[in-house]
Amino acid sequence: ERDVGTMISDAFKFLKEEGKPFFTTIIKISLVPIILAIASTFYFFLNMSDFFSVVFLLDNTESYQGQSINFGMFFISLGVLLIFYLIAYVMINASAMYYIKSYTDNQGKIDYDYIKNMTMHKFWSFIALYIVSGIIIFTGTLFCFFPGIYLGIVLSLSSCILVFFEKEAMDAIGGSFAFIKGHWWNTFGILIVIGLIVWCLSLITQLPAIIYQLTQMGSLSFDASNPMEMMNLYKDPIYLTLTAFSEVIKFFLVPITLIVTVFIFFDINEQEKQGSYQ
Repeated sequence: ERDVGTMISDAFKFLKEEGKPFFTTIIKISLVPIILAIASTFYFFLNMSDFFSVVFLLDNTESYQGQSINFGMFFISLGVLLIFYLIAYVMINASAMYYIKSYTDNQGKIDYDYIKNMTMHKFWSFIALYIVSGIIIFTGTLFCFFPGIYLGIVLSLSSCILVFFEKEAMDAIGGSFAFIKGHWWNTFGILIVIGLIVWCLSLITQLPAIIYQLTQMGSLSFDASNPMEMMNLYKDPIYLTLTAFSEVIKFFLVPITLIVTVFIFFDINEQEKQGSYQ
């Protein structure tokens, strides 16, 4: 049984030793979805800027001049953003998970073709897993905040069950409740700690965009009384570039949490010793 410190140090040790081939494999498999996700962010920001610019003009009859609010384009761009981000996260998580499976199955060696083929083969299973898990967690949070937390921790191991026990999406979701029984609090503590670490790293990646935004807002040309000025920032090419850089880095922070989750899975499975679950 490993404590929080050991689990996290082991995760970073793995990244230190396997970081280059690990991230190279993820990039080769997930590059196109990541690019599409970043492009969808630009598309959403531009539509959001236009959408709220018209909203802010509604009370100004002189400036309004008959413009209409294009709800359709706003929600289409939001939908495109969500779809491409889901695809990118699925590809990153699946390729990272199968990298670790290949690594463990082959005693430290990896098979790129196996990782790529399994990522594609299990793509829709991962999509179903994340969508159904998201609905379950959202429903739990809607009724009361704490059931949402409980369900989130339980379902955090469902992707490991899907990959390492070779289950389908619904079986993995159902099996995660039995698998984590007796280990919920330890899993919760570890995921909270690694979540805070990744959140801090994510915040650091956003600093260039935040600093630039604050600098623009503090400039003499910026009219703080005009809300449209803020919306125009989302069309600023420099701000968009800094945001894109931040998003790319955040994509590659995802595997850190995933590695820790896999280590938790292995730890529980070892403690159960063959586990009646299998």
